Amino acid sequence: MDAFPLDRPARLAVFASGRGTNLASLLRTFPQGDALGSVVLVVSDREDAPALARARSAGVEALHIPWPRGGRAAFEAQAQAALEARGIDLVCLAGFMRILSPVFVEAWAGRILNIHPSLLPDFPGLHAQRQALEAGAREAGCSVHFVDAGVDSGPVVLQRRVPVFPGDTEETLAARILYEEHRAYPDAVRLVLEGWAFPPPDAGFVRERYGPEAAAIYAALEGRTPEGAPRKVQYLRVARFLERVGYPDRVLAAWKGTGGPVERAAWAWETLKLEAYRPGAAAVRQELEALKAELPPAVRTLLERV
Repeated sequence: MDAFPLDRPARLAVFASGRGTNLASLLRTFPQGDALGSVVLVVSDREDAPALARARSAGVEALHIPWPRGGRAAFEAQAQAALEARGIDLVCLAGFMRILSPVFVEAWAGRILNIHPSLLPDFPGLHAQRQALEAGAREAGCSVHFVDAGVDSGPVVLQRRVPVFPGDTEETLAARILYEEHRAYPDAVRLVLEGWAFPPPDAGFVRERYGPEAAAIYAALEGRTPEGAPRKVQYLRVARFLERVGYPDRVLAAWKGTGGPVERAAWAWETLKLEAYRPGAAAVRQELEALKAELPPAVRTLLERV
């Protein structure tokens, strides 16, 4: 949970095997010199990948590391050395068509993301759009998620949804989803770098940090937020907000739904931080405006950023 934020701009690496259209959206959002972070390295297992050309055109280092026929160990060893040598903080898989080993993934736990063209946990793996059409899904989309040892099984950061129309083909649906991918990936990376998205820790972490009653509430949380993240992360975002504005002692009250303006502001802020993904955000903003006069300056300052 505490990998981010950093006290300096983050250094991002992107792994890509193909055209690099998601890479392009990340390069636009996190250019060199950006205060939050910059893409400084692009790695591909294919020497002829257009993604490498995109990187060079943007003035970003492009590195080809071949994927040996005999296995992934050599690729991962070279990739790990390259990441360490360049001080990489976050790895983004963007159309990287290889499965990394549990050892590599564990070394980057909480610091490696992937984007997948389905509303996970539905339709993991290859040909997600085809899977959606064959299942008769009425809705599809994309998911940005943390990478774990499984295939497309890590905790979701956020999702964007698209309709499935009668007569859709795999190609038309893929194009509609891809448009949303280009919005979702930068949004998710920003949340991670700002410290508002992370794999949910276990209840032991919560017990140590916020006490046994908070840990019991946390352990009982199930389900997901409208943007697809675990509800546990939603509660921890509220807790982190209260910590940042100097009220860590208010976490339990906020989680219990009690307390005053500060606790209510924390929940309102959490909704507005994901405003593009949350229904009813306009009403929450109105509620927050009415609260502002009752809030301490530190709380108002952080609220002004959403």
